[in-house]
Amino acid sequence: MVEKILSKYALKEILELENNSYAIADKNQRILWYNKSFKETAHADRIKNKTISSLFPVLNPDELKNLSGNKFLVQELPHSNKALKISLLKSHKNTDGYFIRLESGEPSGKASKVTPGTQESSSLFKKNFRIFLLS
Repeated sequence: MVEKILSKYALKEILELENNSYAIADKNQRILWYNKSFKETAHADRIKNKTISSLFPVLNPDELKNLSGNKFLVQELPHSNKALKISLLKSHKNTDGYFIRLESGEPSGKASKVTPGTQESSSLFKKNFRIFLLS
């Protein structure tokens, strides 16, 4: 019951919250969907169908190809207090795309790192997110 409600109503509303900057990219790293906050934070006129690395040149696209499991890539954005956080959207063993977040963060001087995932990589979240993408 909860899964049905989340997938049908709540997930899209959660993704559209103004304080959260989210985007979804396909397996070729091209942006398919983004919310208003993401567009404002990314400071780009056009986002849809652009690659993640063309929007954020500091990011090495090969690092995304090597992303695996329930880990996510964190890339601090220069000249900003934002961090790009990217995780895989997977079904079975196939990569379907990427979930992208822009978050406020304290600069640490580190270029990028792969860290273990948290609740975002839970099976319920991924399942509901996949349902949202397919609807």
